[in-house]
Amino acid sequence: MKKRILVAIFILLVILFPSVYIYFTVISPSFLVKKPVIEKPALTQEINEQTIVYIANEIGSYKLHKDPISGEIPEIEFFIEDTKETYSILIIDNKPQVEKKEAIQPDIRMIGKEHIILQILNSENVEKEIVTNANEGKIRVEVLNDQKILALKGYKSIYDQLSKGNNSVTGQGISKINPMEITGISRMFFLLVLFLILELSFFYESL
Repeated sequence: MKKRILVAIFILLVILFPSVYIYFTVISPSFLVKKPVIEKPALTQEINEQTIVYIANEIGSYKLHKDPISGEIPEIEFFIEDTKETYSILIIDNKPQVEKKEAIQPDIRMIGKEHIILQILNSENVEKEIVTNANEGKIRVEVLNDQKILALKGYKSIYDQLSKGNNSVTGQGISKINPMEITGISRMFFLLVLFLILELSFFYESL
């Protein structure tokens, strides 16, 4: 009986530790990545590459990384809908690289109007202003890649930043970049862990 308990504990640890490691290094590397220091642009009335670099950094894009399986670099497209300007944001070595052009293979597209972007940029608390506008639907997100790919590239960091203080955000596409929406993998994992815990409890009570 004790041998079966030890085997069950071993299986639980074999599943749990790698899963925790993968979560905090791949899916949500929040504590392991240092935020690059990017100086806030002076008060401005125009949007350019540097302002997009700053905002991209503030939404947590520096936490994104290559797909560990394919090596594909994370790419975000930022579209200013009233001026029709488009910016490509590549995350290379945890730093946003911005060009004024259409993205080639974007994972997500962020959409907002010029005055909203300028309002965010010129606010005293940029992070808070980003969250407020995202929650109000003034900054929107279109998911353009498979959710599993988003998870492997660390896009949960973007979800966490945009939904900070309001985890019930479901509209404007924001919830779709949350890898916990990938029900197949997450449910299978949690059901397996639950099964092992229940079996351990059963064995313990039968001793």
